[in-house]
Amino acid sequence: MSASKPNEDRQVIPRWRSFKRTLSTRELHATNLAPRISSMPEVDRLREEYREEPSLYVAADLRAALLANKVFDAEFEELSSYISSSPRVPSLLMQSLQRDAKTQGLEDSELDVGVADTITAAARVDVARLRKKLRLQPHDAISRVDIALSHAILGNVHQASREISIALSIAPDNRFILRSATRFYVHVDDPDQAHWILTQSPRTIHDPWLLSAELSTAYLASGRSGNARIARELLISGRFGAHSLSELASEIATGELQRGSDAKARKFFAQSLVEPTENAVAQAAWASENKITHLNSESLTIDRGYEARAITCAQGGRWEEATEESRKWQFDQPFDLRAAMYGSYYASMGAQDYESAFMMASMGLLTHPGELMLHNNAAFALANLGRTDEARVHLAFLAGADDESLPVFRATEGLVAFREGNEIKGRRDYRSAVEGLLKASRAADAAAAALFWALEESRIGSLLAGETRKLGERLLSAAPVVPETQALLGRLDAVRPSSGHRRAF
Repeated sequence: MSASKPNEDRQVIPRWRSFKRTLSTRELHATNLAPRISSMPEVDRLREEYREEPSLYVAADLRAALLANKVFDAEFEELSSYISSSPRVPSLLMQSLQRDAKTQGLEDSELDVGVADTITAAARVDVARLRKKLRLQPHDAISRVDIALSHAILGNVHQASREISIALSIAPDNRFILRSATRFYVHVDDPDQAHWILTQSPRTIHDPWLLSAELSTAYLASGRSGNARIARELLISGRFGAHSLSELASEIATGELQRGSDAKARKFFAQSLVEPTENAVAQAAWASENKITHLNSESLTIDRGYEARAITCAQGGRWEEATEESRKWQFDQPFDLRAAMYGSYYASMGAQDYESAFMMASMGLLTHPGELMLHNNAAFALANLGRTDEARVHLAFLAGADDESLPVFRATEGLVAFREGNEIKGRRDYRSAVEGLLKASRAADAAAAALFWALEESRIGSLLAGETRKLGERLLSAAPVVPETQALLGRLDAVRPSSGHRRAF
């Protein structure tokens, strides 16, 4: 059938970007934490070692530890000057200092410039660069997280996990480290670990950026957080700006929505959008699909607001824009399953941009190789490109599908069969898909399957084209009106049968 997008609940899980990119989002800006929790045993150890016997390499390690804890004070500058003025400073360490000069840290090879032709090629470049840096500065926790990100993009879960663990051991209370690690553990489907690392930091209940992550991971791990009251008190404490509270308010709104308290959810969503993060805007866009909140046009102009704009464009049937925003979303968050699922869905279902659909599904499969719906989406795109042999490679992964997903996969098999010239099997698969979806009370999906069946019958000039279209329209009358099915009807009106075809059942 059509490619499919996820329909599960969305939580305000932290984004994971390189340190340099994260700095530009204001996520790491200082907040008026009271009390300020500072636990830097590694810094203290290196300070003592440096006082007893100053050396170039201890100075480099101490500087890296300060960097990991975002301490950019006179001590940090003094260490930088000492290292750079040393007559025997290694060239790689000097290059690192030069790259750090303007941003306090961590030059990141941009994924959207000509350094590399693809996301994965850029990630490989970053792995090689950061390995060299970590040989000189093994206690640089931020570089550990950045290399873990590149490994995650490449699908190297074991290596990413190792680097995350080391980073947490070096800087267990650092906001960047904790939020990045949280996103990693959710990515590898371990929300319990994601939640646990947040509960171990004394900083979490005092920092709205960490507390929002604690609430969201607690929901994934066990269904509720024990810090809900503290979170609400933080919102009204007057100690934090609207931007720092944006994701916390958004996650509280999501909890109210999941408990059926729509009025309270609207109130907290409104607070989350006063000075929002793009993640909070994306959460509001997700909620707007259920008419819970409304996004104004100003919110959608936010920097890196790709996910929110993709969802909103699709709601309005602007499929090419939705596809382009999804492509940017996946570029920004290459390991995000939702980006791959939504992007391949929008590109296939609405824009009929099957090359983009296949590209986004393939990128998703690199980091989620066992995700059956992505295999389905890849097969759907390939069949529409006439590459049925490749489509069947992806269909082979769907053999063990559960009862809920099986009808969707059956429809895709029907498409592949039609494109291979096997109309009898194609009709059998589409009929099975429609019946299975109706049995599961999924009227809208059943209507879409019937309309895709009608498209195939119309394409070959079959006498069954009208009958299958009527079936789809009848099913549509009992289903919610959505832009996807309206787009399918438009495609049916425009279809022209291939030459030489005029077949009946």
